[in-house]
Amino acid sequence: SSGINAECPLRAGFPKDLLTAAYSIYIKKINDNTNGLGRFGLMYYNSIVAVPFSAVIFLLSGEYDSVASFPAWSDPWFCTEFVLCTLLGYALIYSSILCTTLCGALTQNVVGVLKNTVMTYVGMWYGGDYIFSAVNFAGITISAVGGVVYSAVTFSGVDQSAEKRKGGVTQA
Repeated sequence: SSGINAECPLRAGFPKDLLTAAYSIYIKKINDNTNGLGRFGLMYYNSIVAVPFSAVIFLLSGEYDSVASFPAWSDPWFCTEFVLCTLLGYALIYSSILCTTLCGALTQNVVGVLKNTVMTYVGMWYGGDYIFSAVNFAGITISAVGGVVYSAVTFSGVDQSAEKRKGGVTQA
């Protein structure tokens, strides 16, 4: 047991949410303030910064022995799937940076919450291990409704801003 109490928001997901928001804002600010760095440059420097921290955690947690002695490393199918999953990870990071730089940090976080909410609803019905709780279900539903409302307001605001720039004339 990891000792993490899922009932305590400070130990469950709250720090992750704060770090994700800070990361998204940082990516947006860096992209806005650096000419010529580009999305691949952001990915490169993000990796340069993340690797030492990840390596320390990897070594101190004792995972190195588990990974080194994992028996499937000799299986070609596993190695192929591992490489494909790694490439999909790069694609996920790139799409996250692309969304943040084009749409903004808040929009990227809301999109992430909506994606996680959809996956949670799918997992509730098809996962087989969900135990219904009214408080849990209400929280997930409030999160989903908030994300949809935010998206509706944001996209309707974009249309209104474009109309104001045109002098209030709606073109057909």
